[in-house]
Amino acid sequence: MDVTSSGSHLVVSTGADALATSSVALLSTSDDSRVSIPTTEHWLASLAFNPNRSRVYTVGVSSNYFQLYSAAMVEEADAVPLGGESVFEVVASIPKHGIPDVGAIVSGPQSLDPEGNCLYFVNDDILRLWGIDLSSLSKTPTFVAGAGGLGVEDGAASMASFYDPKAVAVTPDGCNLLVAQRNGYLRLIRLGTPCGPTLSVQTVAAYDTIGLYGLALRANGASLHVYLGSTDEHVFELEIDQLLMNTSSREMMASPSSSSQPPPVLDPGVPSSDSPGSDDLVNVVISPVSFPSSLSLPASDPSIVLSSSQVAPTAPLVKASKRDPVQPVVLIVVPVLSAAAVGVIACALFLNFRSHCCRLKEPPGGGKGCASIEVPMNSGGGSSVERPTETTVLSYSKDGCLCPEGDVQLPDVTEFTLAELCECTGDIHSRNIIGRAGAFGTVYRGKLGNQEVAVKIMHG
Repeated sequence: MDVTSSGSHLVVSTGADALATSSVALLSTSDDSRVSIPTTEHWLASLAFNPNRSRVYTVGVSSNYFQLYSAAMVEEADAVPLGGESVFEVVASIPKHGIPDVGAIVSGPQSLDPEGNCLYFVNDDILRLWGIDLSSLSKTPTFVAGAGGLGVEDGAASMASFYDPKAVAVTPDGCNLLVAQRNGYLRLIRLGTPCGPTLSVQTVAAYDTIGLYGLALRANGASLHVYLGSTDEHVFELEIDQLLMNTSSREMMASPSSSSQPPPVLDPGVPSSDSPGSDDLVNVVISPVSFPSSLSLPASDPSIVLSSSQVAPTAPLVKASKRDPVQPVVLIVVPVLSAAAVGVIACALFLNFRSHCCRLKEPPGGGKGCASIEVPMNSGGGSSVERPTETTVLSYSKDGCLCPEGDVQLPDVTEFTLAELCECTGDIHSRNIIGRAGAFGTVYRGKLGNQEVAVKIMHG
């Protein structure tokens, strides 16, 4: 969906069942009238305007091809931009499962470069970013970035990975692409020149509550406003200094070590103690509801320094989630802890619990302080190795704790494959989320056989 240059109409691509064809619909912003322009396709997947909005592009999906269509826009007084005389012509035919295998074509309102020559698109099947040079004769998709595996690795174009990319937009200078992902990450792709080769891929922000789908840009002088829509009904605004993003120079190539750095931390609910200095390069503004926002973004790349900024209260930019009537405080946090750190924390908590509960001392007045009972411990199911039933002695202390005497005998650990976990949680679908996400990840409801389970997904 996009709006015409005059603002008179919204232009929307539609889908249809197998017995009908799709159309491009124009919805009037003044009187609610509607005009539909039919096409020969059953399903239209994307819609985008060129920068001067003189042409509209849409993608038809058939059984064997992706067809890129284009039609001229007419902006005249009291005239519908697309009418019965408008003809959608085939610009390019891209075979499904061809060479290259693009998987799908998902573009958006700002997916073309400033000259209208390069159309960028993403897909969540092949997990790569592609471009089409519309001025070329072949119009063959060209690889932009993505190793093809599910992940969030930064770095060189062929080594970086994406996690279900959902939207792509081109900055006004044509030298940068921004990609929103289903796991809540916002990625920055630097190009050597407009429509040129990729220099690097970097994570610039992360929202760990749920995924990002919508993406739009608005240039305002030296500032670039990035608008992100999430699936929990929030809209975020990020303000970035465009001077920093002038990446046509190869000096802006990312450091090889940048992929090991965590994504930036954004916390609009906690004021920063740092005052912006004269050397600040980027101010990022997140405005949930209407309270003043401030956040701190630790740099994940030495070439980008993201600083804190205080702003005055603004009009509401975030719609409160229907599941939570309380005024939301949106946290965009780093969801990464190393496995070693998690292990150390778990051991420390267990030892502290054991020392608190299991003081095997005689109470004042003599006599034993704990009574012993035997509890059978059986190994679980799944892919674990079966072993005979064992027993361990637990001490029942006066403070109500059951604690093992001597060495702890743990049951076998059951291992499950990623495919099994995806299947039991409906492909880790957002409808199966239990409660709010915590610092370590999101919990999903699932079912293994006849048993209901909870699965925590940690992004890292």
